[in-house]
Amino acid sequence: MELKEHVKIIKQHKMLFFGVWILFAGFVMAWFFSRPQAFEAVMSIDIARQSGQESSQSQEEYDFDQYYRLEADKSFAETLVQWLGDPGVVNFVFSDSKTEASGKSLSSFSKFFKAERLSPNYVQVRYVTKNPPAAAAIFSSTKEIITKKTNSLNEESKDSNWFKTIFSGPVVAEKKLSFLPVFVGAVVGGLLLSIFSVLTRHYWKEE
Repeated sequence: MELKEHVKIIKQHKMLFFGVWILFAGFVMAWFFSRPQAFEAVMSIDIARQSGQESSQSQEEYDFDQYYRLEADKSFAETLVQWLGDPGVVNFVFSDSKTEASGKSLSSFSKFFKAERLSPNYVQVRYVTKNPPAAAAIFSSTKEIITKKTNSLNEESKDSNWFKTIFSGPVVAEKKLSFLPVFVGAVVGGLLLSIFSVLTRHYWKEE
């Protein structure tokens, strides 16, 4: 079907065409201006050790231990990431901080924190809250539960040079959406949907 024929079909159903386009674009813009305010928070977790290596070590022994310490740090950093995706941990954070929990499912619990290991001994954590005080309360509760779990893990080990978590943050900023990309998406998306609606209507009418 040529472009002229498409244009002709659209002219025949121009009320449907413009109706769908305006309705879709209006719905998207109404969502944009009525969406609740949200804040994004970022905290960091550094992995350290509770005691240092003995100074009497030879250079070869020191290099050997440093290699395996780095590998252990990587593994523990991944463990931190997994803890922050555990619904039980997140539920404790919500309960202890008295924020966010109502109406959330277990799957949403596991997705609340976006934790990422950025280096062998550094984990960055992002999360979204309704206001800055809630972000601070969640940070404190997260620090508490992760510290408890780390200490519990340490107690099971006979190694005196074990893990310690150092928390920093949170850095909080309002989570904003740019108007222009949303507006362009609403216009283009509405245009495509309206064309599809007109062609579908024309097809079934012809049948």
